[in-house]
Amino acid sequence: MPFPSIALDSFATFGDLLKFLRRRARLTQLELSIAVGYGEAQISRLEKNIRLPDLTALKALFVPALHLENESEIVTRLIALAESARQEDAPLPGFVPYKGLLFFDEADADWFFGREALTARLVERVNVLASHCPRLLAIFGASGSGKSSIVRAGLSVTLKRAGWDARVFTPTAQPLKTLEANLERDTLPLLLIVDQFEEVFTLCRDETARAAFIEKLLTVAKASDNGIAIVLALRADFYSHCAQYPQLRQAIAAQQEYIGQMTREELRRAIEEPAKRGGWEFEPGLVDLMLSDVGAGGAQDQEPGALPLLSHALLATWEHRRGRTFTLAGYRAAGGVQRAIAETAESVFTDQLNQAQQHLARDIFLRLTELGEGTEDTRRRANLTELVPRAEEAAHTRAVLNTLADARLVMLGEDSAEVAHEALIREWSRLREWLNENRESLRLHRHLTEAAQSWDNLNRDVGELYRGVRLAQAREWAGAHSDELNELEREFLDTSQQMREREVAEREAQRQRELTAAQKLAETQTRAARQLRKRAVFLTGTVAIAIILAIIALVFAQQSNTNAERADSEQRIAFAREVSTSAVNNLNIDPERSILLALEAVSASTSGGKPALLEAEEALHRAVLTSRVRLTLRGHTAPLNGIAYSPNGQRLATVSNDATAKVWDATNGQLLLTLTGHTAPLSDIAFSPDGTRLATSSDDQTAKVWDSASGKELFTLRGHTDQIRKVAYSPDGKRLVSAGGRIAAAPTVDNSARVWDATTGQLILTLTGHNGSIRGIAFSPDSTRIAIAIDDGAVKIWDSTNGRVVLNIAAHNDVAYSVVFSPDGRRLATTSRDQTIKIWDISSGQLLLILYGHGSAIWVAAFDQTGTRLYTASLDGTTKVWDATTGRLILTLTGHAGAVNSLALSPDGARVATASADNTARVWDVSPIGGSEWLTLAAHKGQIHNAVYSPDGTRIASSSADKTAKIWDVATSQALLTFTGHSDQLRSIAFTPDGRRVVTSSWDRTVKVWDAATGQVLLTLSTQATPFVFGMGVALSPDGKRIATVSANNAAKIWDANTGQEMITLSGHTGVVVRLAFSPDGTHLATVANEPDRTPRIWDVATGTELLKLEGHTGGVYAVAFSPDGARIATGSQDATAKVWNAATGQLLFTLSGHTGQLNGVTFSRDGTKLATGGNDGTAKVWNVAPGSTGSQQPLTLYNFGRGFQSLTFSPDGRRLLIGDEEGILRIFALPVEDIIAIAKTRVTRALTTDECQKFLHVDKCPLQ
Repeated sequence: MPFPSIALDSFATFGDLLKFLRRRARLTQLELSIAVGYGEAQISRLEKNIRLPDLTALKALFVPALHLENESEIVTRLIALAESARQEDAPLPGFVPYKGLLFFDEADADWFFGREALTARLVERVNVLASHCPRLLAIFGASGSGKSSIVRAGLSVTLKRAGWDARVFTPTAQPLKTLEANLERDTLPLLLIVDQFEEVFTLCRDETARAAFIEKLLTVAKASDNGIAIVLALRADFYSHCAQYPQLRQAIAAQQEYIGQMTREELRRAIEEPAKRGGWEFEPGLVDLMLSDVGAGGAQDQEPGALPLLSHALLATWEHRRGRTFTLAGYRAAGGVQRAIAETAESVFTDQLNQAQQHLARDIFLRLTELGEGTEDTRRRANLTELVPRAEEAAHTRAVLNTLADARLVMLGEDSAEVAHEALIREWSRLREWLNENRESLRLHRHLTEAAQSWDNLNRDVGELYRGVRLAQAREWAGAHSDELNELEREFLDTSQQMREREVAEREAQRQRELTAAQKLAETQTRAARQLRKRAVFLTGTVAIAIILAIIALVFAQQSNTNAERADSEQRIAFAREVSTSAVNNLNIDPERSILLALEAVSASTSGGKPALLEAEEALHRAVLTSRVRLTLRGHTAPLNGIAYSPNGQRLATVSNDATAKVWDATNGQLLLTLTGHTAPLSDIAFSPDGTRLATSSDDQTAKVWDSASGKELFTLRGHTDQIRKVAYSPDGKRLVSAGGRIAAAPTVDNSARVWDATTGQLILTLTGHNGSIRGIAFSPDSTRIAIAIDDGAVKIWDSTNGRVVLNIAAHNDVAYSVVFSPDGRRLATTSRDQTIKIWDISSGQLLLILYGHGSAIWVAAFDQTGTRLYTASLDGTTKVWDATTGRLILTLTGHAGAVNSLALSPDGARVATASADNTARVWDVSPIGGSEWLTLAAHKGQIHNAVYSPDGTRIASSSADKTAKIWDVATSQALLTFTGHSDQLRSIAFTPDGRRVVTSSWDRTVKVWDAATGQVLLTLSTQATPFVFGMGVALSPDGKRIATVSANNAAKIWDANTGQEMITLSGHTGVVVRLAFSPDGTHLATVANEPDRTPRIWDVATGTELLKLEGHTGGVYAVAFSPDGARIATGSQDATAKVWNAATGQLLFTLSGHTGQLNGVTFSRDGTKLATGGNDGTAKVWNVAPGSTGSQQPLTLYNFGRGFQSLTFSPDGRRLLIGDEEGILRIFALPVEDIIAIAKTRVTRALTTDECQKFLHVDKCPLQ
């Protein structure tokens, strides 16, 4: 029976079964429509159950098109469902009452319900704006709260009816131009509604243009008696962006309205009233189910962002209507509130687009998404010409856009396109995976897009072209993504390269001229020297003259050598810079290659005792941090097909097409055993649960069991009549299962699974009835069930004791390659050639999650021991690590030169071993500290807010959002103490100068002093500081006798560190004080505050007198530090700059720019020659600030995987830099280049290949490594 009754019964509607059968036949809706003579839209309507099937056409046309001639049971079920559908009410035509992902515009006002009270309140607030200055109202709301619908279909329409001239517009990339166009008016009063105001920050890249727009907007709002009022509607998470503009911040603070979530009754009106107006009905219980699904089933409001999900679910349910009724079955078929958007997007992508169109659709969605920087990803409006890769593909691109627009996934303007709603970006997992595959790559592409557009807009000014490292990175990226470029981007890169080649040619010509001149000069100088020596011989009577002439000759010779050395040095630096760029560009392709290239770049730049090239040093740091490979196992002479860890994690076993199995030491990679005996390629290998035995399967139609210690063959399992693809032990060790079938094109003659006694080799059960070869097999954790993945995309679960089928799952539309149980036995993961991973509920067979991200077939999956992570290996050469609950992609491992055919997890979950078609196996560190340099610690379960060294450098203290502080031993990486006395997040932490005590501050409004040896609380200070921001600042005086803390009313306080007595209060800031620092002599205290205060202040500690105000920052200041000699102060700000000031006079010495986000930390090295800065952009920069420096030297930039951090500090000897990041990781960077070189050399498991040396080093033979 090719299709079990259980699986067929799971299809409740004709459309659902038709869709499954079409996908199984690997046909798009267009291809099926051509085969049966229907229109593509008709096929779509059939699958949505909104078109009645024709029984005659079904039998005559659909059955052969779907290859069902020999599958009578399926045909019978399909016809039965078709007949059932014809007996039911057909969907009646009528006006669509819901907008789906689209907002309600002014023309839709009569269909807009549920927000009447809020609209009335907003109308009242606008009417009284005339008495305010400025006349500006800001409307905030979360994404999906309905802001656009409210201001368009609610506020604008109501005020127009009251006599206002209301105009709604979005800022676009040129906000000032858009504003001025809307200011042209003939009537008053005029209301300007700026919808999606966040576009000012996401689309407008020109800070000058942005500031001019905001200034103009405020000028209009403040002008007296001009009759103009302004309403801004923007997402709440962009509030902080507005705060960077003081006047805008003040205007918003004075008049604002927050759009909260709709109440249960408001939601009911939004659901029921449009349907009533259109003459539609709801099946009893459906509205209550919808309300429950959005979290409004009780007294609570709906979950954030649920409104667009509900709106789309209503639209999808309308499409599945019966007669004039919205049905429960239609709602469920649409996917319900949570899955309707993703179901629609996935259905359109899979069913209506062929492979070429899918590629275009992927590029379109990526271009229509703006990557968030500390905010969620947002939609991005793009010109239609940007979306066309090549001129000849314009029609194809437009066809794809029309398909997406028809499904209301995108909105098309006259010359632009944008995603219909950001809910699609949040909810469609395939799009999320595209965005998360390589965000740095997407950012590089987006920068290229904008640079090309800017070049074109400025009449193709050559000054706008890419140069240097930017050009090299873009060309390297474009080489691997050429099909993602559009014509303008391609032309921009080509022109940039041509300009570079001209400039290089000109420089080379100039260099040759200089070299020729130098050579001629050297020859002239040599001849002169020779003549002078000759003269010296003849002038024997004039010894002094001879000596002078000899000295002149020597100077000429030295000058000649200097010119030659300079030319050689320039060539080495150019070579090192090129190789450094290649190292960076290979980080996401093969990080180990990046290490090898960076080492070559450092070596080339340091030849002759020169300091390392900065780009080479940075590339080496990034490569070491990115690479996770720890071992490479070489020895097989053909592709590897299987790999397994021993239960104790000490050994690895591999099998290969070379007909051998090998056993390796898992810690050092040493080969321990080679098992021979099979006469054909080996396909799989497994350790017994006690580790004493190994089982192998082979194309020679046998499986063998071996002694894992000696390599002795114990027995052979015979009975299969075809290749054996898989073998697995039951967790209780009593049974062994082998699975038959072949991968070759020839049909299999044995698609059975056989269950054997693991001790004797006796056959116990034979499982048959699989519709194709078996590709994957797994026992459940309790050994009672066996799951099997089959060629036809199905998965069967068998009772392992009696051989009965327990569950059938129609899992994939293509070959199912693997299956694995979660450790608790409740979930099942399957992988397929369709490039998806699916996670299922075992008890019900319900699909829980679909994971997208691989670029080709996925061979195997494995849960970690906790069941929270899932590992997958693919034909695309990568291994991916996923969050098994949310589907979030955590990590991608790259470096194999061929497909990754198998993987195995170490028992502790810290390492994963992969077997590849490149004839090697690799062992990777996948622990939280796997991306490590000098030292990395998984220190806390929450964000680390501060981390410091003890005065002697032997310990580290860290404080975290997890409400704990810890002390760590630097030498052993072990936690020595955990402090748990605070009741809220800990912010700051500091050692006393003698290292015997630790001081912590917390959002619980207390500061505690602890014994650093015992963890005992010695003192508690209670303050009145604002809880949310308090605790970012605590400082100890150099003598350890005083503690400075932030306090209430924008003040700071100084306390006696022994008694806890308050000594003095420092008041004067206009924002909340967030950080403090004592001068090295303890006489002064520096304080900094958040917005609106932008001025660090210096105080006399004894008197509390304010001595200096440091003015110059354009944003709140969040970091401060004195230099060790007390002569300078460094500050770090929200404006992304650090400034260094004269501590005595307050004079600004220099500004350090280069960060792209708020700075949270600044710290001097103990000798005062280096300053480290860092914060939200996920980078730390180390600057040369030695006395006399101007800060103009480029800094060393250290990357933290894009994760921000709150603090950073040098080790006492200045050789290490410590940061604690937002994921609870403590990371120590090695600063001396010789240290990072030494670390890098321990991380590589191979040398550059000849091909790599030729490609990247431009040499035929690799240098000695």
